Amino acid sequence: MATTIYEAIRSSLIALLKGCWPAFDVFGEGIDKTQEAGRAELEDYIYLDIIPSGNQPAGRGYTDRSILVDAALHTKGESNLEYRVRALLENPNPTAAIYCKTGECEIRITARAQNDAEAQTMCRAYAKKFYDLLGDAVYDEDVAGLEETVVHTLQANGLTIATAESCTGGMIAQRLTSVSGASEVFGYGFVTYWEQAKAKLVGVDPAVIAQYNVVSAPVAAQMALGAAKAAGADIAVSVTGLAGPGGGDAVRPVGTVYLGAARGDKAYVKKLFVSRPDRALIRARAAQTALELALRLAQGKTPAGTQVLAESAQHDPAALTALDETLRAE
Repeated sequence: MATTIYEAIRSSLIALLKGCWPAFDVFGEGIDKTQEAGRAELEDYIYLDIIPSGNQPAGRGYTDRSILVDAALHTKGESNLEYRVRALLENPNPTAAIYCKTGECEIRITARAQNDAEAQTMCRAYAKKFYDLLGDAVYDEDVAGLEETVVHTLQANGLTIATAESCTGGMIAQRLTSVSGASEVFGYGFVTYWEQAKAKLVGVDPAVIAQYNVVSAPVAAQMALGAAKAAGADIAVSVTGLAGPGGGDAVRPVGTVYLGAARGDKAYVKKLFVSRPDRALIRARAAQTALELALRLAQGKTPAGTQVLAESAQHDPAALTALDETLRAE
C-alpha cells in the first residue's frame, strides 16, 4: 500500500526523535504521486520547511536561502526564468528550485554540509551565481515579498511614499503596511474610486478625465503627482484600471491598467494588460507592478518600460496627448 503524506510525516518525526533526518522528499520513494491532494500538501510542506532527504545523523548543517525575482521573467507557457537558470537548477549540492506566485518568483537554494557555517557559505556563493545571471531582476533575498523590500529600501534611503488607488482599492497600501516599520515611510493612502475623489483628493483635472478617460495614462500621471503633493511624500504610486468582469470596450478591454510613479518633478507611467479576465488576478498584478515601480524609484533608478511626464507638463494638452497615444499603442 502506498504511503500517505500523513504517514510519511509521522515516520519522519519518529526518525528525528531517534537522531536521524527523515528520508523522503517530493520525489521520494513510497509517496503515491497519484494522490493529487497528498502531493500538493507535501509540496507545500517542503516549500515552508527544510526537509532533508536521506538518513543522515541529526545535527549536520542544513540551511537554505531564498531569492525574490521579478516574475516578468516567468512568461506564459515555458518559463523564461527557468530557461535562463536551468544549469543552476541541476546542481546536486547546493540545490535550487523555483516557486512562482502572482507577480514574483522565489528561487530557494538549499545546501547540505558538515555544519551550519559551511552550509551558509555554500548558499551565499551559489546565490551570487543567480545574481550574476539575473542582474536587476533580483529584488532581494530572505524576504516575505516585494513590499518588504520596498519598505526597507525606503527606510535605508530616508524616503517616504504615498499611494493613490482606484481598481486596487487599497491593496498597495495594505501590502506596505503589512511590513513592520512601515509607519516610518508610509503616511497617506488615497482610495479614489470615483472620478470626484480623484479630483478632490489628489487633484486630477476633470477635463483630463473627460478627454482621455478615467482609465488612461494622463490620469495615472496626475494621480501620482497629486498624491505625492497632497501627502508631502518623496514618492507616490497610482493605479487606475478595469478589473472587470464588466466595463471594458474595444479600446480599453478588461485587464487594462495604467500605473503612475512620481518622484521629484517627474511622473513615470506604465501600461499593464492582463489578458485573463480574472478580477482578483488583475488587481493583484496591478498592485505588484506598482510596488515594482516604487522600488525602482526608491533605488534611484528609472523604471523600465515607462514613459516620463514632467510635472510642469501635466496640464499641457500636447504633452498629455503624446503620453496617451504612446501608451495606448502598446
